[in-house]
Amino acid sequence: MSIYAVERALFDAANNPVQGALFGENPDAFLANYALSEQERQQIKTLDVKALGAQGASYMLLMMFWVAANRGLDSMPQYVQRLNS
Repeated sequence: MSIYAVERALFDAANNPVQGALFGENPDAFLANYALSEQERQQIKTLDVKALGAQGASYMLLMMFWVAANRGLDSMPQYVQRLNS
């Protein structure tokens, strides 16, 4: 796992409105900008926060990405559920 590339992608999607919109509209085009393995791309596309966290991604960054990808804090129960499943 290239943790830097994964965290860079998560950070950009969560903190840059243009990049976040691109992720929402076309995740493949967004992820093409990062040196990620196919497994990492799939985990990010499917918001597999449990697997990304288990492989070393920052849980704080994962939470920020989750909120941005799901358009708000109302999705936090689902985030916690995914982490604990």
